[in-house]
Amino acid sequence: MPQETAPSLAAIPVNSNLPHSPERCSSRIESSPTESAPTYPINFDSQSGTIGLSFAIRGSDYRSQLELLPQELALYNKELKDQAVEQVWLLGDQLHNIIPADLTWFCYQVGSQLHDNAKDAIYGFEIDHKYISADGLALLHGLHFRRLKIRFGHSPALDEGGWMQQVDQTISLLDNAGFSDLICQVNVAEFACPDALNRLLLSLQLYNPQHIEIAGIGKTSTESTPPDIRKIYLNLLKRAQQRGYQVLGNQVLVAPGSRLQQLQQHHQLHFAPWGYSSSQLKRWLALGLAAEGSTGDLFYRNCSKLDCYRNRLGEGVYPHHWHGQLPEQQAGTENIVQSLLCYGELNNQQLAQLPEHNRKQISALINHACDRLWLEPNQKCWQLTTSGRIELRQLLSGLQQVHH
Repeated sequence: MPQETAPSLAAIPVNSNLPHSPERCSSRIESSPTESAPTYPINFDSQSGTIGLSFAIRGSDYRSQLELLPQELALYNKELKDQAVEQVWLLGDQLHNIIPADLTWFCYQVGSQLHDNAKDAIYGFEIDHKYISADGLALLHGLHFRRLKIRFGHSPALDEGGWMQQVDQTISLLDNAGFSDLICQVNVAEFACPDALNRLLLSLQLYNPQHIEIAGIGKTSTESTPPDIRKIYLNLLKRAQQRGYQVLGNQVLVAPGSRLQQLQQHHQLHFAPWGYSSSQLKRWLALGLAAEGSTGDLFYRNCSKLDCYRNRLGEGVYPHHWHGQLPEQQAGTENIVQSLLCYGELNNQQLAQLPEHNRKQISALINHACDRLWLEPNQKCWQLTTSGRIELRQLLSGLQQVHH
């Protein structure tokens, strides 16, 4: 790791949060925690398609985590062969503290270890809007970061006028930054004032980013969205659709011509723990503390404690704390979940492919959803209504309860 006392991204003049993504809402995964080193094989030889990679940093002490990156990269690099890495993300809620030399070192380590595998990879970075500066954006652009995920949250320390001025300054900087893919994330649960949330969403829509992520809508399968937030959300969907945006699931709005909208139009969209992506990208190498990834049909989560993480890497084994696989008999239910999340519908053919006892359970769920006006039937499928999108977690929770 380079030793430098240069200013961090936060200290570069500031006008003063890739791929995260919606939470995993899918069928049950057979899993088992493991305190000893997992013994299952990691093998990419028989799998086609591309790979995503992310490195997650937890908390503000990023150096003790970042210095372990080469060891974890080396483990996966043995198995990659000629598999292409499509995208690389640096994730964390404290990345504004990272100094330029360490950010450069991160890019160098990925490029030098993965060589040709990552030569065409697109790099992404996650940051809170209040830490964005012109110099920081220029540094990211110079290091070939082309995707940027910005978390917009309310700042209690500022009055509404000062906070909106900060938001407008951020949007102005982004407008001239030259990033090919901008993801704006808003957590509605953080806003005590609905008016402030509404103003922010209006400003973001006028800016017209490629993706807007709305977190906090029906945060759990049993928790209702407050009426004032529901009203703002419904107005947002109406305005977004008038501007040509498509809605994915209940959280993501994608702009006309954007990468995700094109994938949806060509029925190549897939939802996974790392969010929406191409159906060809079914493996995500998640590095770092408590990172969640997949190596095909195997899902895993890394150790959440630094000592455990460091010890596993020192032993030359994957630092997985948990791993699991989707049971084969749940594939049909998983297809329905994917269809609802990616295309907002559930079709007759998917239902017909299920075993009879599953069809009966899911048919009962569909009838209940239609009675609640969450689904609307037509000739070939049932489509999610706007109310259904708000209550999507409850619908998916019901699908997860289906007995196989």
